[in-house]
Amino acid sequence: MNPQGQYPYGAQPNPYGNRQPPPPMRPQRDMTQPFAIVIGVVLVLFMVVGELIRHIAAHPQGHSSIVVGPTRSLGPGVTWHKVDLPGGDGTRTLWVYLPSSPATAKVPCIFIAPAGSSCLDGMKLAEGDRPEHLPYVRAGYAVVAYSLDGDFSDRASAASEVHAIESFRDAHAGLDNERAAVDYAIANIPQIDTKRLYAAGHSSAGTMALLAAENDRRLVGCIAYAPRCDVSSELDKDEREALTSRIDGFDQFLSNCSPSTKATSIRCPVFLFHAADDETIPTGDVEGFASKLKTADSSVTYCHVASGGHYDSMIDDGIPQAINWLQGGMPTTPDLPVTSTTPPSTDGAS
Repeated sequence: MNPQGQYPYGAQPNPYGNRQPPPPMRPQRDMTQPFAIVIGVVLVLFMVVGELIRHIAAHPQGHSSIVVGPTRSLGPGVTWHKVDLPGGDGTRTLWVYLPSSPATAKVPCIFIAPAGSSCLDGMKLAEGDRPEHLPYVRAGYAVVAYSLDGDFSDRASAASEVHAIESFRDAHAGLDNERAAVDYAIANIPQIDTKRLYAAGHSSAGTMALLAAENDRRLVGCIAYAPRCDVSSELDKDEREALTSRIDGFDQFLSNCSPSTKATSIRCPVFLFHAADDETIPTGDVEGFASKLKTADSSVTYCHVASGGHYDSMIDDGIPQAINWLQGGMPTTPDLPVTSTTPPSTDGAS
């Protein structure tokens, strides 16, 4: 400071003395976005862990081994238990029914898949399937019902439909499930007669029964109620093109799903059943398949009724006639008209 009390060169005093001034304050970071990301990651991990815990609780063996449930009675002369098998997409379940019989007696066995799919995807077993199982057991047959990979019963989305179809395709249109069921029964159910194994099914499960008869020589008879024989006929041009563009090898898979593709390879006797007022499966589809079998000199019985619709006719007329056919030695009757015991269907899908 000069004598006049002024700072030279216009300099100003340093309010910090000899200390350096603090650096300028940095702007505060917005933590809202990173916090939201962390919360999102935590929620995803929570859902994944929850699903893993649910899966482990449902399948304590982790699908690495066979899980056999407890046996319970389903009425006089019928026992039932559930079996979970490893493999597939986690839906390989068996329902095993056994009739009461002498300890030394061997009983024939029926293998049956759940009905109600599009024939391009799979199905889980459900309580509503039991009316198709129990009549055989009460007639003295063992029954092994098996689920099909690629369940799409929830009809959740187009993406889940593609996943279901791919799972069913990878299981060779359900043949892997059928073979696993037969393998298990032969190895683990001593009560069954391994020389009397039959495939049976209604609607899409009838389609599965025919595919099994075409490919599994261990089966000595096949029963198909109102089966879809030409699966490709169910799709229009746009549906087929859309699925072909989204699913690898779809055209070949579609051919593999259709029993009509390899009809002449069936070597065992076949019992076909259909109702004239069935609005779900055309009469021509079933009769056309029967004609293919007759042309190939296969043993086929075509049983048909006038009424009863898609479902009731099978329960009321089809199953009793099929059991009579089995117990009578599976005779060949190319044309077997039967008087309907159910009234005409009002919706075709009763």
